[in-house]
Amino acid sequence: LHLLEFGCSMQILSCLKTQVSYLFSNMETLQRRLDDITAKWTPCGCETGRQATSHVGRPILDSTGKVVAHAVDIPPDQPEFAECSRPFNGTGLRPVVAARIQNLKLARRYAMQAVEIGEARGQDKVNEAVDQFHCTSCVNIDDIYRDGLDQRLAKEGFFGRGIYTTSSPGKANKYWVPRQYSAYEIRYALRCRVIAGRKLVLPKKTACTRLCREPKHHDSVEGNIDGFDELVCYNSDRVLVTHIVGYVDPTTWRVRLPTSNPKTLSADEQKALVKQQQQLLTSHQQQLQRAQTQHQAAVLEHQTLLQKLVKSSQTTSLSVPSTVSAASDRYPDLTEEEIDATLSDDEERDVDQPLDAVEEYIARHNERLEPLLQDPLSGDDGTPAAKRASLS
Repeated sequence: LHLLEFGCSMQILSCLKTQVSYLFSNMETLQRRLDDITAKWTPCGCETGRQATSHVGRPILDSTGKVVAHAVDIPPDQPEFAECSRPFNGTGLRPVVAARIQNLKLARRYAMQAVEIGEARGQDKVNEAVDQFHCTSCVNIDDIYRDGLDQRLAKEGFFGRGIYTTSSPGKANKYWVPRQYSAYEIRYALRCRVIAGRKLVLPKKTACTRLCREPKHHDSVEGNIDGFDELVCYNSDRVLVTHIVGYVDPTTWRVRLPTSNPKTLSADEQKALVKQQQQLLTSHQQQLQRAQTQHQAAVLEHQTLLQKLVKSSQTTSLSVPSTVSAASDRYPDLTEEEIDATLSDDEERDVDQPLDAVEEYIARHNERLEPLLQDPLSGDDGTPAAKRASLS
């Protein structure tokens, strides 16, 4: 019995030794990955548990008022800013500001996921991507600083409900939702670290919209719909937001001065805007001259037509007495009133019909001429000058 108890105790001690060594090895791996994440962080007393009198950057508070993260601005002359801006080269996008996100709680969760993937797949198959970008439609960006990207709030895309990231900022820019609708709006892209693990690589232009978690025996999905690779994770702890980069998209600029911060424009940009405005003004003046020319030509044409109609009516009115004189030759003993009474209805119709047609024609063209006689720029009916001129 004592030998049995001694043997059981040795087995228990052996298991404890294995668990302790395993725990310490995991702790070393975890600490190593955590140190790699926080290597460029600016230390703050609140992250070590001490009460800090001042914080680095802008502190992010939770619902209880406790500081859980920091947003630290990165000056443009720092190497870290150049590192964040390098993926934007060749995309046409221009980075202008950047900040580092320091959230120790989310960093620990991310490091734990890396350790778990390393245990399941092998430490050399964690497959971590450090330069992934994500544009969000979240209005309050502090929610992402505090809680990270949440897969549960994701919309259904080509690869289901997941957190979509890409190595191309140009691709991420397509998902940006404008906030200010101004010509020089600063857009923001989140720079992330992503634990891809074992990826399911789909063929190009192949979608799988029903996914709500990673496929069996895989940790993420990689697809390509429009020429850009997209990496999709279905676990929020496997995506860590490390930086936020503010940039401008010159392709959305319009021919108008910015309403938010005109001081950010350089002298060359201001000259370019003035030149574009002058070209636009010249184009409007040319259109106005063409409309006025058409208006004058239409008025002149209708005046000429009226003159012809007046002459025609006079000629027709002169032909009426000749008809009466022809009737007097036929009836020499009758007076003029008696001749009018003697003329048949057909003869009266022959006399009156040309006069009625001319009067109706003149009235119709007077109605068409009336709007054209107005000023081409200030019509009472609001008709554009080009449209009124086309009435001819």
